[in-house]
Amino acid sequence: MTDADDSALVDDFGYPTEWGIAQVRDFHGSPNQLVDLLEQLWWTPTLMTVDAWLDGQCRTVVRVCLATGGWSGNEQIIDTLDGSMFHLRFWESSHRGGLHVYEVPKSEWETVSQLGAILAEGAGG
Repeated sequence: MTDADDSALVDDFGYPTEWGIAQVRDFHGSPNQLVDLLEQLWWTPTLMTVDAWLDGQCRTVVRVCLATGGWSGNEQIIDTLDGSMFHLRFWESSHRGGLHVYEVPKSEWETVSQLGAILAEGAGG
Protein backbone atom coordinates (compact mmCIF):
# COMPACT_ATOMS: atom_id res chain seq x y z
CA MET A 1 0.00 0.00 0.00
CA THR A 2 1.37 3.43 -0.93
CA ASP A 3 1.13 6.71 0.96
CA ALA A 4 -1.56 7.77 -1.51
CA ASP A 5 -3.57 4.65 -0.62
CA ASP A 6 -3.18 5.46 3.08
CA SER A 7 -4.87 8.83 2.58
CA ALA A 8 -7.59 7.79 0.12
CA LEU A 9 -11.07 8.79 1.28
CA VAL A 10 -12.75 5.84 -0.47
CA ASP A 11 -11.52 2.46 -1.66
CA ASP A 12 -11.73 1.01 -5.16
CA PHE A 13 -15.33 -0.09 -4.52
CA GLY A 14 -16.53 3.31 -3.30
CA TYR A 15 -16.61 2.47 0.41
CA PRO A 16 -15.13 5.01 2.83
CA THR A 17 -11.70 4.03 4.10
CA GLU A 18 -10.75 4.13 7.78
CA TRP A 19 -8.83 7.31 6.97
CA GLY A 20 -11.90 8.83 5.29
CA ILE A 21 -14.09 8.06 8.30
CA ALA A 22 -11.40 9.50 10.59
CA GLN A 23 -11.53 12.76 8.59
CA VAL A 24 -15.24 13.08 9.43
CA ARG A 25 -14.84 11.95 13.05
CA ASP A 26 -11.98 14.41 13.70
CA PHE A 27 -13.34 17.23 11.55
CA HIS A 28 -12.52 20.83 12.44
CA GLY A 29 -13.70 23.43 9.96
CA SER A 30 -16.87 25.03 8.64
CA PRO A 31 -20.12 23.22 7.86
CA ASN A 32 -19.49 24.10 4.20
CA GLN A 33 -16.09 22.38 4.33
CA LEU A 34 -17.58 19.32 6.05
CA VAL A 35 -20.25 19.03 3.36
CA ASP A 36 -17.52 19.27 0.71
CA LEU A 37 -15.79 16.33 2.44
CA LEU A 38 -19.05 14.37 2.60
CA GLU A 39 -19.56 14.90 -1.14
CA GLN A 40 -16.20 13.23 -1.74
CA LEU A 41 -17.09 10.29 0.50
CA TRP A 42 -20.75 9.85 -0.45
CA TRP A 43 -21.55 7.03 -2.84
CA THR A 44 -23.68 8.45 -5.64
CA PRO A 45 -23.59 12.17 -4.81
CA THR A 46 -27.02 12.54 -6.45
CA LEU A 47 -28.34 11.10 -3.16
CA MET A 48 -27.16 14.30 -1.48
CA THR A 49 -28.68 17.77 -1.88
CA VAL A 50 -27.57 21.11 -0.48
CA ASP A 51 -29.97 24.05 -0.87
CA ALA A 52 -30.83 27.35 0.78
CA TRP A 53 -34.25 27.28 2.49
CA LEU A 54 -36.37 29.38 4.81
CA ASP A 55 -36.98 27.51 8.06
CA GLY A 56 -40.21 27.61 10.08
CA GLN A 57 -39.16 30.95 11.56
CA CYS A 58 -38.35 32.50 8.15
CA ARG A 59 -34.58 32.36 8.72
CA THR A 60 -32.30 31.38 5.86
CA VAL A 61 -30.72 27.99 6.43
CA VAL A 62 -28.63 25.69 4.29
CA ARG A 63 -30.52 22.39 4.18
CA VAL A 64 -28.32 19.33 3.70
CA CYS A 65 -30.23 16.16 2.78
CA LEU A 66 -28.32 12.88 2.82
CA ALA A 67 -30.04 9.74 1.54
CA THR A 68 -28.08 6.57 2.17
CA GLY A 69 -29.71 4.67 -0.69
CA GLY A 70 -29.28 1.56 1.46
CA TRP A 71 -25.52 1.67 0.74
CA SER A 72 -23.63 0.46 3.80
CA GLY A 73 -20.76 2.88 3.11
CA ASN A 74 -23.16 5.85 3.31
CA GLU A 75 -24.70 4.36 6.45
CA GLN A 76 -21.22 4.16 7.99
CA ILE A 77 -20.77 7.89 7.30
CA ILE A 78 -24.16 8.65 8.91
CA ASP A 79 -23.17 6.55 11.95
CA THR A 80 -20.04 8.70 12.27
CA LEU A 81 -22.05 11.92 11.89
CA ASP A 82 -24.54 10.75 14.54
CA GLY A 83 -21.85 11.11 17.21
CA SER A 84 -20.66 14.51 16.00
CA MET A 85 -21.07 18.14 16.95
CA PHE A 86 -22.42 18.71 13.42
CA HIS A 87 -25.28 16.32 14.20
CA LEU A 88 -25.86 17.76 17.67
CA ARG A 89 -26.04 21.33 16.37
CA PHE A 90 -27.71 20.98 12.98
CA TRP A 91 -29.75 17.74 12.82
CA GLU A 92 -33.32 18.43 11.76
CA SER A 93 -34.81 14.99 11.08
CA SER A 94 -34.23 11.40 10.05
CA HIS A 95 -36.69 9.36 8.03
CA ARG A 96 -37.41 5.75 7.18
CA GLY A 97 -35.46 4.76 4.13
CA GLY A 98 -32.22 6.44 5.16
CA LEU A 99 -32.95 10.15 4.67
CA HIS A 100 -31.15 12.45 7.11
CA VAL A 101 -31.74 16.20 7.09
CA TYR A 102 -29.55 18.90 8.62
CA GLU A 103 -30.27 22.63 8.70
CA VAL A 104 -27.35 25.01 9.15
CA PRO A 105 -28.16 28.69 9.71
CA LYS A 106 -26.72 30.59 6.75
CA SER A 107 -24.86 32.80 9.23
CA GLU A 108 -22.93 29.71 10.46
CA TRP A 109 -22.27 28.06 7.06
CA GLU A 110 -18.69 29.40 6.83
CA THR A 111 -17.95 29.49 10.58
CA VAL A 112 -15.01 27.28 11.58
CA SER A 113 -15.41 25.13 14.68
CA GLN A 114 -15.01 21.58 15.96
CA LEU A 115 -17.74 19.62 14.14
CA GLY A 116 -16.35 16.11 14.61
CA ALA A 117 -16.87 13.62 17.41
CA ILE A 118 -18.40 14.94 20.61
CA LEU A 119 -16.27 12.65 22.79
CA ALA A 120 -12.89 11.48 21.55
CA GLU A 121 -12.43 7.73 21.40
CA GLY A 122 -10.85 6.35 24.52
CA ALA A 123 -11.87 9.36 26.62
CA GLY A 124 -13.60 8.33 29.78
CA GLY A 125 -15.92 10.27 31.96
